[in-house]
Amino acid sequence: MTAPKGAPPPATPAFKGASRFDSYATKGVPKFDAHPTKDTTKDKTKGAPRFERAARRGAPRPPAPAPKGTSKGGPTRGSTQGAPRFVAHASPRPEPADARATRAESSAPKGAPRDHGNEIKVCGRHACRALFERRPQQILRVYLTEEMLTPFGDLAHDCAERRRPYRVVGAEELERITESRHHEGICIVATAAAPPSLTEILRAPGPGWLVALAGVANPHNTGAIVRTAANFGARAVVVEGVARRLPPAVYRTAQGGAEWVDVVTVPALAPALGEAKRAGYTVCATSSHGGVDLFAAELPPRTVIVLGAEDEGLPPALASAADLTLRIPGSGRVESLNVAAATAVLLGDLWRRHPRS
Repeated sequence: MTAPKGAPPPATPAFKGASRFDSYATKGVPKFDAHPTKDTTKDKTKGAPRFERAARRGAPRPPAPAPKGTSKGGPTRGSTQGAPRFVAHASPRPEPADARATRAESSAPKGAPRDHGNEIKVCGRHACRALFERRPQQILRVYLTEEMLTPFGDLAHDCAERRRPYRVVGAEELERITESRHHEGICIVATAAAPPSLTEILRAPGPGWLVALAGVANPHNTGAIVRTAANFGARAVVVEGVARRLPPAVYRTAQGGAEWVDVVTVPALAPALGEAKRAGYTVCATSSHGGVDLFAAELPPRTVIVLGAEDEGLPPALASAADLTLRIPGSGRVESLNVAAATAVLLGDLWRRHPRS
């Protein structure tokens, strides 16, 4: 029977058990369901909307055909054409801090074990800047916060050219990497520079002075002394003990001075001071209780300044082996100066007497 003119067309009957929402509504259907990738299967429900065919209650939706360029295990590399949007723009799972950053930094031949014992961590803006300017070829990897990308953009560009990894991390992650809260937003892992031997340093002619530390274990004091030694042109800082890597706090406190002054480790200070004497150096001990007034003493151009820990001072054997004992004058209101402050006064006076370019 023909429907009267102007009457609405008869509704398409719904599948058994399907509601009106299931048959016709698209509200609430995910975008990739309402607009799926092109279905190349044969249409067996002619005239029904495509979303209706997948909305049968209890009926599983047929799998979409694999996009071009995919394999059984998933899309192959570079094959995003025809893939659903949520696949083409999926982000890889982030790797841990050291997992991704250590993949390509080694310059050793392929397959050779990486020597972490020869790596140092340098943190702090001035220290990292000095390392980058002095020996960029020895940088292995870089960690920095987002705020440091602008002031250290040249470092990041250089890392990219040398195929050295750099990674933007948060402040807390950088604290774990550097083992310090005072990282200043950047850390460079680099190959440790091999310092010259004490004999090589003593062999150099002309005016020069060294700082020898006995029992000074605080890394912040050591870093401040290295910074002062660099400012006043000392040739080296000599420490006693087993040769080991300096902690990051030394480099940060030195503010770049560690790139200009070698820290030389000797098994014992007494034989090292004897070698310095034979090379023409005058060994000067320091004391807060006696000795010659620093500003009245005659200081030769080749001098070794020996300082001890603040609480114990110099061991008697080292004090007795010195050619001269110096005392820094003052008001007497405090017992003594901090070992780093005393080093600054002594080296500053040596620089004043024997200026070096």
